[in-house]
Amino acid sequence: MSPLPDSEGALRGWLRAQSDVVALCAQRQYFEMPKQDRPGMPFLLHYRIGGRPDELGQDYPDFIIEAWGGTKFEACELARVVVAGINDIAAPVHIGDAWVMGGSVNLGPVPTSGTAWGKRYRIDTSFHIRSAL
Repeated sequence: MSPLPDSEGALRGWLRAQSDVVALCAQRQYFEMPKQDRPGMPFLLHYRIGGRPDELGQDYPDFIIEAWGGTKFEACELARVVVAGINDIAAPVHIGDAWVMGGSVNLGPVPTSGTAWGKRYRIDTSFHIRSAL
């Protein structure tokens, strides 16, 4: 049995390798809501909501990716760029101990309410991630 990849780390690494995403939010990509009252905007928040691995060291995780911005336009633009990047995965991308084989957008971006200082769009995604070990 092959070891399972760090799918959460692979997703964040993949997002940080997308120049269009980094141009909008730099390295502000989190696994949980930032602790500050008003974190730097825009930013991405992503968390696993499901999926399952197989016995061959492959994982098929489902993630919610939230694009947060100081305005609705800023959040929407970041979400649009993330979706375009997912839809453009044409070849496996090596990130750390994993290969991001591909991804799909199941739903989104969907506008959701946020705080008075931040608007957000949610993207429901699925990925295929394989161990590189």
